[in-house]
Amino acid sequence: MKKSRQVILVTGGEGNLGSQISFGQKLGKDKLDVLDPKSISQAFDYYKPSVLIHCAVLIDMGICESYPERAFELNVIGTFNVAKACREKGVKMVYISSCSVFKGDKSTPYSESDTPEPISVHGQTKRIGEIITSTLNPNSLIVRTGWLFGNRHTSKGFVNYCIKRLKSHQDIEAGEDRLGSPTYIRDFVEEVKKLIDEDASGIFHVVNTGCISYFELAQNIKRMKSFSAEVRPVKVVLVQGNKVKRGKMEALTSDKITLRPWQEALEEYIKTL
Repeated sequence: MKKSRQVILVTGGEGNLGSQISFGQKLGKDKLDVLDPKSISQAFDYYKPSVLIHCAVLIDMGICESYPERAFELNVIGTFNVAKACREKGVKMVYISSCSVFKGDKSTPYSESDTPEPISVHGQTKRIGEIITSTLNPNSLIVRTGWLFGNRHTSKGFVNYCIKRLKSHQDIEAGEDRLGSPTYIRDFVEEVKKLIDEDASGIFHVVNTGCISYFELAQNIKRMKSFSAEVRPVKVVLVQGNKVKRGKMEALTSDKITLRPWQEALEEYIKTL
């Protein structure tokens, strides 16, 4: 029997990730305000979704640390409002989370079976969002990811920053003492779609395979584009400061799925520029 076509809504449809989701109805704040239950209800009544992907959160870790009340409002209250509406309307909720829910003191990447222990405001609010989502919607899908790259329409993100500076013949100082999982947004979105199609539930880490420092990532970008500017290794604190509490290990791995290596994904993205 042929499955009926799903109607998928995306909150935060104008953001770095939401704008890159290639399927579903992407809604900005003007069409679905996560802090306004009435706005959420109206959007649900109009679009009649079967799935909702929740991307409308505050992701800037520095802003979260400076304005914790704003982070709590968007990442916790906003998520609660959306999760409650999903429960009431029978809509499957897909919650996009982050590597920041972990403490970052391991010597190896974190898997789905590791216990979250966030130390930053961003991580704490994202973890609360996970708990809210899974409590109100036991069949929900929680997807954690890493250092996303691949949005050509913004200058944000470490990869785009490196390309812009190196292209302008400006040297880069990049942290050598923090490890993460560079993840191509295109690969991430494709995997999330697969999980939705399979009606997967629970927690999944969706990242490109591999673990690397900011310094090594910048070096690879320099090599792939044959830039002449220099990339120098420094301690992360000298580049990013110590305002935000972050561990040394932000890399994720998955016990459930495998994506291609980050090097292959990065090379593909760079060829599109």
